[in-house]
Amino acid sequence: MLWPLYGGEGLTAGVMGLVRPWRYILVTRSLLGLLNQEELEAVIGHEMGHVRRRHLLWYVFFLFLLIVLAFALSGVLEWRLRLSGAAELFAGAQGGPTTSGVLLLQGPVVLLMVLYFRFVFGAFMRNFERQADLFAFRLIGHARGLISSLEKIARRSGQSRSLPSWHHFSVAQRVEFLAQCERSPGLAARHERKVRLMLAWFIIGTMILLSTGWVFLGQPIEEDRAILRRAAVHYLQGQNLYQAGRVGEAQAEWEAALKLAPWEPVLMNNLAWLLVTKEAPTAEEKARGFELARRAAEMMPQAFVLDTLAEAYFVQGRYREALATLDRAFKARDVEDHRDHLEKQREKFWRALERN
Repeated sequence: MLWPLYGGEGLTAGVMGLVRPWRYILVTRSLLGLLNQEELEAVIGHEMGHVRRRHLLWYVFFLFLLIVLAFALSGVLEWRLRLSGAAELFAGAQGGPTTSGVLLLQGPVVLLMVLYFRFVFGAFMRNFERQADLFAFRLIGHARGLISSLEKIARRSGQSRSLPSWHHFSVAQRVEFLAQCERSPGLAARHERKVRLMLAWFIIGTMILLSTGWVFLGQPIEEDRAILRRAAVHYLQGQNLYQAGRVGEAQAEWEAALKLAPWEPVLMNNLAWLLVTKEAPTAEEKARGFELARRAAEMMPQAFVLDTLAEAYFVQGRYREALATLDRAFKARDVEDHRDHLEKQREKFWRALERN
């Protein structure tokens, strides 16, 4: 099919389609006008080589693996950062990550993608292109047409013969290799073996990477999940004790839960509420409750969390700040679940402000 790349002015050809009924060889009009019959046959043979060697399927596999690695790396990084106590990195607007959090999460992923394309995907693309050249060479029986087509394209496009790219050998390298193959037929077979070995080692390396990744990352994550389950037990026990009016025991359970999961905003919020609303809290308890409520609200700006922060302001006598925080709570997504309580809180805060 004709390929209207750059209005048909591009000097290139390609193949599209993973399965036979929807597979096409694409050629630009300018390339058709530039090449003679022998050269055009060589170019078509090159594109057929990509199909026969199943390069397109390999490309899909390489891209799929990159996506898996990128998602796995991003998930592990976020998990480890949260566990390390860097939860504030994920306390941006609407509870999303901050700029620093995004950079710490996505920076390594972008670096992985650059390195993968440059040194893995690029290496296979260069050698797949050479493999396609060899297919055309063997199909036609000589390299004359392919060499002259490469030279013509280089001259017409103005590209340097000696300049390689991350996904292609240079024209000079491709021409020299084809010429060597004509002189030494065994060279083509050696390149085929080289590509098979590259693919075999790549598959073996992928399996090793996934297995060692599980050993060094998966197992620690399972251990962390076990810690979370222990924290959940303390949290639920604290809930039951608090509802039963056994505030001191509930505080001990929530302290234990927060010690196990110090990044968890719900635990911060519950302990903060207990500290600022308990009977006769000390100044130290008020201060700690406020700090926990502040951190929880940064990480999870929902109505019930902002309500705790407003209460922490209130017990410190900072009534205007309590009202301003409550206004934020009324704008939160979950406000309808807490509206009646928040209305009572606002009345309480206004009465205190009017008295003072």
